[in-house]
Amino acid sequence: MGRKEGIETYTRSRLIGYAQLLQEIAQEYKAGQKRTEGAEEACLPRSSLLLREQERENTTIFAGFVMDTSKQLENLAGTEFAGSAVCERQKKRIVKLLKEEGISVLEFYRTSNRNGYLEIGMVVKSENRCYYDVMEIADLLSEITHKSMLPVGGHAYIHSEPVVVCFQEEVTYRIFGGFAKATKEGEEVSGDNYILREFGDGTYLAAIADGMGSGVLAGEDSERTLSLVEKYIESSLPLRDCIRACNELFFMNREEERTVSLDLMELNQYTGECHFYKCGASASYWIRHGQIHEIAADRQPLGLSSVPSEFDEVLYLESGDTVILISDGIAEEFYERPELLRAGMERLKTENPTDLATGILELAVKAAGAIRDDMTVLVVSLYQEDN
Repeated sequence: MGRKEGIETYTRSRLIGYAQLLQEIAQEYKAGQKRTEGAEEACLPRSSLLLREQERENTTIFAGFVMDTSKQLENLAGTEFAGSAVCERQKKRIVKLLKEEGISVLEFYRTSNRNGYLEIGMVVKSENRCYYDVMEIADLLSEITHKSMLPVGGHAYIHSEPVVVCFQEEVTYRIFGGFAKATKEGEEVSGDNYILREFGDGTYLAAIADGMGSGVLAGEDSERTLSLVEKYIESSLPLRDCIRACNELFFMNREEERTVSLDLMELNQYTGECHFYKCGASASYWIRHGQIHEIAADRQPLGLSSVPSEFDEVLYLESGDTVILISDGIAEEFYERPELLRAGMERLKTENPTDLATGILELAVKAAGAIRDDMTVLVVSLYQEDN
C-alpha cells in the first residue's frame, strides 16, 4: 500500500459542499413542516388529521436521514485516503520539472470536472522565496498534457507558504450574458429572480424562477429555489435531482398553494450541448444566423404535483448563437399574438445581450401599456474562443 495522503483540498471542499446542501434541504423540510402545523386543522375530519400526522412523521424521518447523511459527508471530508496512482508517470514528470524551477509540489491530484474534462490540483510552495506566476505552471501543464490548461480561482502567485492551485482544460466557448427586469407596479419586491453564472468547470447556467403571484413571498420562494439550483451545480449534482427536490419542498406545503415556475438553461462550454429544463415556464427562443427558433413552454410549475415536469430539451449550440429566456410577465403580453414578439425581436438589430434584453422588455411594457406583472429577460450569446 502506498503512503496515506490527505484528500485533495478542493475535493474535501466539495464534500463539505454536499453536506451543506443536504443540511439546507433538511432545514427546508423542517421549516415546511412547522408552517403546516395547526393550519386549519380544527376543520379537518379525523381521517385527514391522521393522514397529515403520518405525512409529518415521514417528513421528520426523511429530514433526519438527510441531516445524518450530511454529517457523514463532513466526517468523510476529514478522513485520509490512499493517493491515486493514475497517470503516475505524468505526475512524476510535472513534479520533477517544477522542482527544477524552484517549486516544491507537496500534493498532486488529477481528476475530471463536472463535464468530464481534465482538472489538476496541487499544493505547492516556492523553495527560494521567489514569487512565481501560476500561468507559468499552466504553460508547463499544457505542454505535458497536450491540452490547453488554465488556472481556476485560487492563488495567482506562489511563494514560500504552501498554497492550493487548480487548473482545468480551457473551454471552447466564451459566454456573454445580459438581462433586463421590471417589478410589477405597486410592488417593492419582484417575485422573479434569475441567475447568469459561469461556474468555472465548463458549466454556464441561465435561470429564471418566478414565484406565484408577486411581492415578498413570491420573491422568497423564487430566491430559495435558485439558491438550491446553484448549490447543486457547485456540488456537481444533476439538475434533474435538484428539480425533484425543489418540487417535493413545494408540494409538501401544497396547502399554502405556493408554486414556482422554473426555467433553466445548462450549457456545456466545451461542447455547446445545452439542456433546457422547464417547470411551468414560458417558451424560450434561440437565434442562429438571424433565424428565430422556439423552445416550447411547459405548464406544470414546481409544487403542483408530486411528480415534477419531465421537460428536458437538448440543443447543440454553435459560435454566434443566442438564447433568450423570458418570464411569464413578458410572455403573457403576447399570449394571443406571439408573432408580435418574434417580429419585435427581429427588428432589434443588436448583438449586445444587454441591449437585446432591454429591447424585449420595452416591447412587453409597450404592449401592456403598464408593468402589470414582474418581467425578466435573460439573453446569452456564445462565441468560440478563437473568434
